[in-house]
Amino acid sequence: MSPARRRRGRFARALLVGPDAVARAAAAGVRRPQEVWLLRQPRRVRGSYAREVLDAGGWPVIVTHWQSMFSNGTETGLAVLDEVGRRVARSLKDEVKWMTCMEIARQRVGERA
Repeated sequence: MSPARRRRGRFARALLVGPDAVARAAAAGVRRPQEVWLLRQPRRVRGSYAREVLDAGGWPVIVTHWQSMFSNGTETGLAVLDEVGRRVARSLKDEVKWMTCMEIARQRVGERA
């Protein structure tokens, strides 16, 4: 798979619970029928997939780079992360444990030991 196609796929997955208009616009940039279908669904349908991951014992993970948090000094990424945190707290309450990548790795190693 080409790097451009991988970027488009990651972008589309990041929009899973985004606004309908943004997700529909992103659907035009992906080629896999499953991604197109999912991005054209209403937000409530797209959002239910996060619930399914949690219910199945999965680990929804948010990955970002520190550069994107500060957004060339505008700190837009930090504001977005704050909003994500508020929504997660409101919707999922005690079902979510915020962890760093290192904490996740240590927990997984501990589970296998």
